[in-house]
Amino acid sequence: MDVHEAPAHTVQCYRNSTKCKVCGEVILKEKKKEHLARWRSHDLLLKSIMNDHEEEVSLHFDHGMDCNL
Repeated sequence: MDVHEAPAHTVQCYRNSTKCKVCGEVILKEKKKEHLARWRSHDLLLKSIMNDHEEEVSLHFDHGMDCNL
């Protein structure tokens, strides 16, 4: 990347991206709803539980998973 392109790239990334306050993943602002939907998916939560992925299970709840169906 050219030295002169770096500031433009940084500005573009800043405008179009956001960092999830829960997991720290950098996502496109237009994909934020998809990111939250993934972490609020009951099917993926059950898969994480069945695979004994405790950290992933916690992330589901940290992202606002609602277990009250």
